[in-house]
Amino acid sequence: MADVVEKEQITICLCQEKLKYNWIAYYHDGTHLAQYLEDGFENTFGDIDQEKLMFFALVDGEHFFGVDLEKGFFVIDGTILAFNLKENLSNYRLIYFRRNKVLVNSPNAEPVVIRYFFGWQANSDGDGKNVKKIMVVEPDDTVTVEE
Repeated sequence: MADVVEKEQITICLCQEKLKYNWIAYYHDGTHLAQYLEDGFENTFGDIDQEKLMFFALVDGEHFFGVDLEKGFFVIDGTILAFNLKENLSNYRLIYFRRNKVLVNSPNAEPVVIRYFFGWQANSDGDGKNVKKIMVVEPDDTVTVEE
C-alpha cells in the first residue's frame, strides 16, 4: 500500500504547514481524501468515509506512516510492521488523535509538542473482544506501538 502514494497526493496534502504531519485516507474504490487541498481547504476527520476506508496515512514529504484497516499492519517509511496475533480479527476501525503538550517552563524547547496517535481497533472473531494497536509518532519522528 505504501507505493500507492503519488507525489501529487503528497504535494496536495503538504500545502498546509500548521501541522508537521497531515493525513490521507485511501478508499476501497481507489479514491482518496487528503486533509488539506492545494487551495488550503481543510477536510476534517469527520469527512472521512469510515465505511469505504481501507488505509490511513500520515505524511510530511519525508516520512510515510500508515495503517492498513483490512489486515491490521502498519507501514513505516516503506517497511511493513505486521503482528502475529493469536486470534482472527474483523471489523477494523480507525483510531486517530493528536496530543499537544504545552511546555510552560522550558525556555530552550519548542513551546508546543505534538504527538500523533493512530492505529486500529478490531473485534476477535472468537469472543468479540476488542483488540487495538496504536502507533505513536513523536516530534523527533521516532515511533512506538502501544496496545
